[in-house]
Amino acid sequence: IPGLPRPGTSDAVTALRTLADAERVLRAAPDARRTVVLGGGLLGVEAAAALTRAGHEVALVHRGPHPLHRHLDAAAGRLLAGRLAGLGVEVHCGRQAAAYCAGKLTLDDGAVLAADTLLLCTGAVPDTALASRAGLAVGTGVLVDGRLRTGDPHIHAIGDCAEHPDAAAGHLEPAWEQAESLARQLTGAAPREAGYRGTRRVTRLRVPGIDLVRLGGSGSGAGAGAGAGAGEVVTVADPARGRYARLTLHGQRVTDAVLLGLPRAIAALSRLHEHGLPVPADRLEFLLGIEPAPPGAGELPGDAVVCRCNNVTKHAITEACRAGAADVEQVAAATRATTGCGGCTSTVRSLCGTVRTGGSTS
Repeated sequence: IPGLPRPGTSDAVTALRTLADAERVLRAAPDARRTVVLGGGLLGVEAAAALTRAGHEVALVHRGPHPLHRHLDAAAGRLLAGRLAGLGVEVHCGRQAAAYCAGKLTLDDGAVLAADTLLLCTGAVPDTALASRAGLAVGTGVLVDGRLRTGDPHIHAIGDCAEHPDAAAGHLEPAWEQAESLARQLTGAAPREAGYRGTRRVTRLRVPGIDLVRLGGSGSGAGAGAGAGAGEVVTVADPARGRYARLTLHGQRVTDAVLLGLPRAIAALSRLHEHGLPVPADRLEFLLGIEPAPPGAGELPGDAVVCRCNNVTKHAITEACRAGAADVEQVAAATRATTGCGGCTSTVRSLCGTVRTGGSTS
């Protein structure tokens, strides 16, 4: 972008990737009331909403047709844009930055946005130069097999630098699971042939008041149902109340889904997707929260991940409760569960109550 200083050299322009970046934004906050967020992916949308709640005037600029266009279809994207506008975010989609000078950003349609702070949330690309020079096979990232080995069997790669066919880049959970899998292989705690089998894709927007999740899918394209083959597709749209669902099912099990404004359905369907369980026959009643919910927290298997932000299992939470953690706050201190987006708080509270009353959690 012409005129843009290198990120990190000015408090007025910064990327948002590290704790130091976040601290730089906070330092500029008292004198920077007008913020432009460039990029409408997960990080950009969450940052725009958070800054708006903090009292900033925020404009969100996104080159795609709607926010989160790699995760949502057009209908869900329009609803999300409307919800953001309702929070006070000024949304500019289908636009790109053309030039920057201190205090303002010019878009490709000629519009000029006041920008005391410009926040860059445009994503990151793995740096594969070293791996390439070492003779390892690379694509978008360093190519790895089911045991997370690169082209050299003595070199492994995990996280965003690694490219595995069943792991979505830009998400924390695959990195956690890859690290655990590799550690178990290297220490002999698991059969070497077990390897890493991929991570069920779950993309959850962490904005208070906006319940939005994408389950499954490739993390790219037009959203649920795109390229899904001959599966059953169920769509429910209620624009007046900001509710939307689109499910793709194969063999009664969800393979791709977008849900917005349906918190009970999100919680229930997330559990079914996590464990590969069938969706109830009455899809509409299930989505609207009328049909009884699937098994509760106490019936989840011990290895079920309750806190996705910190990869905390049900077993770890119940063990913390049995060791003396009496409430959500104490479980959080012991395991870090609930300290991310907070979406698992009700499940953790339920598990605490079950252990406290002597009920079964198996």
